[in-house]
Amino acid sequence: QDYAQLSEHGYRLGHFKGYENNNVATLSSSGFTEAGPNGPDVIAPGFGGWANCSANTNMYFECASITGAPHSPPIEDFGGTSQSCPLTAGVVALVIQSYRETHGNRTPSPALVKTIITSSATDLGVPAQDEGAGLVNASRAVQLARSVARPGHHVGNNLLVSPRKIETTGAANSAHSAKVTVRNLGTSRHTVHPVVRR
Repeated sequence: QDYAQLSEHGYRLGHFKGYENNNVATLSSSGFTEAGPNGPDVIAPGFGGWANCSANTNMYFECASITGAPHSPPIEDFGGTSQSCPLTAGVVALVIQSYRETHGNRTPSPALVKTIITSSATDLGVPAQDEGAGLVNASRAVQLARSVARPGHHVGNNLLVSPRKIETTGAANSAHSAKVTVRNLGTSRHTVHPVVRR
């Protein structure tokens, strides 16, 4: 899909049809690798954002327009994995903090943190090789961190899914099976539909 990618140099990457929200950027890492279908586990905002900038364009030349004048207000467009990674790391920190607050100051294992983040991600309805489990959702991740392993103490309406994805390869007409555990840690009823790609 075409979407607007504005800069001071004009539109990029094709015909401008308007802005889209919650879509995977064309610069995003996705798809399959030589090692197998190891696309992203989750995605985070990483395109079309803004960052504070300095009016001192002699020291911070990236804060200047193509004419050399400081941006007004002093901000610059910012994006890419250098934005999405810190946002995801922030969600990790919130999950660890929330878990500690509700679990006697114990720290969750890295595997549990990853399961919480992938289980609470928002599905954008794009192929799994492009979004993994979906867009990180800090609010749902915190709710899930507060609910996991605490019978009777449920916050929000979340499911804990483990493993989040199954990768298997085999010869034509061969059969494979895998076990997925889905635990309802919320207060509402959910219907679950697996998505399979081949």
